Amino acid sequence: MDHSFLFKITTAACLALSFASTAYATHVTNYTIWDNINDSDNHPTGTENQYSYWGGDSHRYEDVIGSAAQFDIQKAVINHIDNQLTVDIHSGFISNGGIGSYTHLTSNGEGIGLGDLFFTTTGWNPTGIAEDHYNSDNLSNTGTTWNYVLSLGDNRWDNSGDAILYEILDNSAYLTSDAFLSRGTFRNGQLIAVDRSIESGLKAVGTGSWGSDTDGVINFLMDIDSLKPFHEGAFGLHWGMTCGNDVIEGDPPVSVPEPAAVSLLGLGLIGLGVTGFRKRNKKS
Repeated sequence: MDHSFLFKITTAACLALSFASTAYATHVTNYTIWDNINDSDNHPTGTENQYSYWGGDSHRYEDVIGSAAQFDIQKAVINHIDNQLTVDIHSGFISNGGIGSYTHLTSNGEGIGLGDLFFTTTGWNPTGIAEDHYNSDNLSNTGTTWNYVLSLGDNRWDNSGDAILYEILDNSAYLTSDAFLSRGTFRNGQLIAVDRSIESGLKAVGTGSWGSDTDGVINFLMDIDSLKPFHEGAFGLHWGMTCGNDVIEGDPPVSVPEPAAVSLLGLGLIGLGVTGFRKRNKKS
């Protein structure tokens, strides 16, 4: 018996099995990151994100600073199918007149606007502990590296528009809430946007858009066709208004195929190898 041939076939099958597992474990479909588990809107059924992210809480307002009707974020619903990634932010910010509000507190006089949508493909690692809602975490005090962003640019005070997806090469392009607010009470030091004029810090890698539906849900859509990190595993996200009065962060799990299906695939490959071996043995 040619044991070396059987070993090669078995090894090839195992490698194929490993590849199949990796290939299938790439899509996040209809996963929800909860920002406030006590919200009356669609209570989560499990204990995932039981201690949702609040971020910097030096003002002791806990999850939301100011009007909950305008600034509360309930959840982010993520859908990753093929080359499209959608993120739906559930908040009353648009439907309750949040855009353009509090002009007297903003540096440019345009009021509160929409922040950029940030992603990490290197691991979500906020500072602090979940039980305290990571209340010491902000841009200057975090273990998370945000390395991609869907940037809204100067149109962040509109209800919809086109966006650019960037890879962030240099964190000098980061803008915090302090760049948008000149006074008042807001969540200081929170990551909000990127400065597109710092060309050395950003690399355009795709396009996207945003809009809102009749319920005020903010819909972000982007093409991630060429972005290998998004197709290889889980990623975290971060979003807030330009004031940072509420911020949502978290990381969805990666979906994997049913174990039985993967096992059958591997066994089928091994079976084909053994059959080929037997046929080859009869001829010799």
